[in-house]
Amino acid sequence: MKIYGAIGVVALGLFLPAITHATLILSPVATANNTMGQFSVLLAPGNMINQSGLNTPFVSGVTDYDSYIAANPTHANLASGNAFASPSGITSGSIDFDLGDIFNIDKFVLWSDNPGGDTSSAPKNFSLLASITSDFTSSISLGSFVGSVGSSPIAAQVFSFDSTDARFVRWTIIDQYEQPNINVGEVAFSVIQPGEPVPEPATLVLICLGLAGLGYSRRQLKAV
Repeated sequence: MKIYGAIGVVALGLFLPAITHATLILSPVATANNTMGQFSVLLAPGNMINQSGLNTPFVSGVTDYDSYIAANPTHANLASGNAFASPSGITSGSIDFDLGDIFNIDKFVLWSDNPGGDTSSAPKNFSLLASITSDFTSSISLGSFVGSVGSSPIAAQVFSFDSTDARFVRWTIIDQYEQPNINVGEVAFSVIQPGEPVPEPATLVLICLGLAGLGYSRRQLKAV
């Protein structure tokens, strides 16, 4: 009957509870080092992180990412104090986002902005750089990406990368689809939170079988 005990040990060793991680949506707390300038006071970089153009706001660092994105939140195509715009003729540059603390991020969410229905100002080729410190002396490339244009109301674009610990993210826009400038609605990030062990249904069954096997083995040993 030793085989039952062995099965129990194997079952417990191989089928421990799975670790599930909550994924939350996070808005940066500040912008810095903007090399693009701004079209006007009403179209400042801060509009990218204040949710002023979203039809459905979220609670930064609290709202579940998957549920929020699945609800298809959109950005209003108004460009009147709810978006960022670079000066006319500026079609590239970079800006740093401060997340407020070190987080494990794995997605960048972008809502473009098409003032007056003009899709030409949407960011096209861009890259992301992550760092723990604001000077980016030790940084990690999150990759290069290609954005798209869209009709109003503007849906979220999601760009995934390997999960990385970061507090600061540098967004470098290489170009956009046409002149005359760059327009951005909102940005956000997906944050992976440490999770608690949660047994999956199949795993629970295997654990129960393992415990039963161990219990049977112990009874056999006592009987000897």
